[in-house]
Amino acid sequence: MTFPPTYKFDKNSTKYDSSKKNRVPSWCDRILWKKCPGKVKLQAMGSNQDILFSDHRPVFAQFEITTNKISLEKTLQMEEVYFQSMRFQSLHL
Repeated sequence: MTFPPTYKFDKNSTKYDSSKKNRVPSWCDRILWKKCPGKVKLQAMGSNQDILFSDHRPVFAQFEITTNKISLEKTLQMEEVYFQSMRFQSLHL
């Protein structure tokens, strides 16, 4: 990783933990993906050090993904199934 530790900051600050616990800065936020040579290639990974409202800094990754031909008809069918299932779940919240 080429960015500084993403945890443990004082809230609303760029300073690492200054409490009595004085925690050691660490990289505890992760992006998990399955390596798949020829199909998934990591393009970029980093952290946004400008978001200060938490003791964590968000991390991000960008991938290049090679896929097989996508069927528009199948995609629309799967979207409908997904949205119907979400609609049903939201009624029970």
